[in-house]
Amino acid sequence: MLLGSKTLGAGNKTRCVVDYSNWLDDGDVLTAQSVTLAPQTPPITDIVISGVGLTASKHLVFFISGGSANEVFTLNIQITTNRTEIKNDTAQFTVVAP
Repeated sequence: MLLGSKTLGAGNKTRCVVDYSNWLDDGDVLTAQSVTLAPQTPPITDIVISGVGLTASKHLVFFISGGSANEVFTLNIQITTNRTEIKNDTAQFTVVAP
């Protein structure tokens, strides 16, 4: 599911937070996560994803940086719950001049 589209200033480092609390059942928590750059044509090599983690066991947090003006890229996001449920999402970014 597409979570949304956002802009990223070229060269900026931006903190992103995805709140999964409304998706989780009572008592469920997030236990694993991954955020990866989706394959692109031509390949994008100047995007850095870092600091991927969970807060309050209901929020995915990560930092994204780099990019060149006018690049458009998609992130693949996957989270897993304590009941081993897996949810796959995407987020689209457009890099704008600083």
